[in-house]
Amino acid sequence: MTIRASLRTVTLLLTLPLAAAAQSSDRLTLDLYLELEGVANPRMSPDGAQIIYTRQWVDKVNDRRESSLWIMDADGSRNRFLVDGSAARWSPSGDRIAYTASGEPEGTQIFVRWMDDEGAVTQITRVNQSPGDPAWSPDGRSIAFLSSTWSDRGSVGGGVFVIGADGGEARELSADH
Repeated sequence: MTIRASLRTVTLLLTLPLAAAAQSSDRLTLDLYLELEGVANPRMSPDGAQIIYTRQWVDKVNDRRESSLWIMDADGSRNRFLVDGSAARWSPSGDRIAYTASGEPEGTQIFVRWMDDEGAVTQITRVNQSPGDPAWSPDGRSIAFLSSTWSDRGSVGGGVFVIGADGGEARELSADH
């Protein structure tokens, strides 16, 4: 089974109940929307053996969108939950992933998870403005990300930051440009 076929199968399984309900109406109802699940951001491991993707849904009780990372073998087998979060990126060596999830201080932060049997997780950012779009350096020693920058008058746009893959102080690279 190809990667594309595997992802189509996952998408079909998540949306099949919606298709049956949609046939009875030509409009998207609130009930139907609240049952909607989606998949996004598939990423193949550097060795081509596994795929990590984001699964998204609406948490009806807390009235917010939620997401978790799932992993499967490249042939579509062994599809399983990995961790709560989204936007996973494999390290160049494939031994870790960087991803975003709720952290401290309140809001989205970047985490690194080791992809061994133990699966140790470390929150590497502790920034006030939610970071996003993590990208590994080629040597796997640091992670670049985007985040808002602020002045006394409020948000002045996005900035490019870098942090060590083990954590530490995030350094803005786009300052004064």
